[in-house]
Amino acid sequence: MSNHRYGLQFNITTSNLHLLLCILLAGDIATNPGPVCNSSSLGLKVLYFNARSLKALVHPTGDNSVKICKISLLQQLTYSGNYDVVCVCETWLNNSILSSEILTNYGSVFRCDRVGRIGGGVLVAVKTGIQVTRRHDLEPENTEIVVIEMLKPNSKPVVLYTFYRPPNSTPDVLQSLNNSLQRDSESSRVVVIGDFNLPSVKWSSDQHTPINIGSSPENEAFCELVEDNFLQQFILSPTHIAGNILDLLLCNTPNIIGDVSLSHPESCGFPTDHYIVELEIHLKFKKATPVKRQVFDYKNGNFDGLRNFLTQFPISIVPTNNIDDCWQQWKYAFLTAVKRYVPMKTVKDINTPPWVDKEVRNLISRKYKALKKYRMNKTITRKSKLRALTQRIKKRQNNEITYNGVTAKTAKEKATLFNSYFSSVFHPSSTRSAPSDYPDSLESEGQISEITLDVDEISQCLSYLDTSKATGPDGIPSRLLQACSLEIAPSICELFNHSLHSGHIPSEWKSAN
Repeated sequence: MSNHRYGLQFNITTSNLHLLLCILLAGDIATNPGPVCNSSSLGLKVLYFNARSLKALVHPTGDNSVKICKISLLQQLTYSGNYDVVCVCETWLNNSILSSEILTNYGSVFRCDRVGRIGGGVLVAVKTGIQVTRRHDLEPENTEIVVIEMLKPNSKPVVLYTFYRPPNSTPDVLQSLNNSLQRDSESSRVVVIGDFNLPSVKWSSDQHTPINIGSSPENEAFCELVEDNFLQQFILSPTHIAGNILDLLLCNTPNIIGDVSLSHPESCGFPTDHYIVELEIHLKFKKATPVKRQVFDYKNGNFDGLRNFLTQFPISIVPTNNIDDCWQQWKYAFLTAVKRYVPMKTVKDINTPPWVDKEVRNLISRKYKALKKYRMNKTITRKSKLRALTQRIKKRQNNEITYNGVTAKTAKEKATLFNSYFSSVFHPSSTRSAPSDYPDSLESEGQISEITLDVDEISQCLSYLDTSKATGPDGIPSRLLQACSLEIAPSICELFNHSLHSGHIPSEWKSAN
């Protein structure tokens, strides 16, 4: 009897052998393991789990009469999911099992079998069509680890670490992994996945960062590893049926990790005591195009020359019945003078989230420079400086928000809190009729005396402008108005008084916040 992965069974006998040959010649079925589907062009679909021995014989679900090797169950699991990369911990394999026997439709199978005793072991299989190189230079001795570098056309490479830390291991194993990560280029996109066997690690409120509370040398070494390599953790729920988070997914480039999901081993038909992890490693991104804009180059501006020019040639406007014409006259004259003495420059908007301010960007830049120096010469002084910068950046993070005494930590809690706030300040339009004492007309019985502004008032207001405010719709920065307050006050005073006397203001001013 021959078993095929399609679920068909053929009893090959003399009477029906010719029928089987006809089916094979028809071309409508494929030989085991079947056709290879094209992988996603947007990324890599990855399967990870702790196998607890691939060599073991187990009973298939619902059938205790026969036993089947878990390698066959692995094949069924991987073929049905069309995974690009398969990572397995605790393979329990040795040289009696050939790599070609395990996953036949994966072009590259890399292994790190435990030598001398049963247990442990790591396996990584990569589908044909993905350029992959094993990085032996990044695999520490006496460590159960496989490191590969994957590359697809028109995308940056990804360095994938698959790691297994046996229980009760010394901190040296984690230190070796840390050293390996630091040997890699700081510009590399690194993904680390594996069974760390650290159930006592405490995590931050968002579950992405471990907290070093000095509980054990192993936990401290792990926290240092995450901190030194700027890693973030993505598995947020227990990965062991006992309720512990043992299997971890770490990455130094968070936006390449997506669609992380956990499945119970029974639902996947693979007997083990760890959950099955699926994820996507994105390889291509459509970056937002930086917005270019023209701004005044104050650093190279000649403000003394500008003030002298405005003193010698003061701005004058020809009063008309249209206040917009008067305003455009003044604006054109002022900007023409400014452009003679203050050059323009083109700037790009920084492609970072708006909550990452200049101080944080500067700290991150200093941190990466310190990391580069530390990797060149690993002295205690340089490591201390790197740690200090890392702590400063962490202190700038605020993962909690509080409103009306309620603190939100998770994304759902924060959304609920924002919803409560916006609901509290929202006032629906009233459909009630006007009160009986409301006047029938807006006409006033009295008359307001004529308002006239003087130059000193205008000059004082201009000198107190907040230069940190953004430029308004008129395109005139407050810094220029403040710098030339004495010289432009007479012409602005004339413009304001003309606006007051006519009862109209320029249309452009109405767009200001």
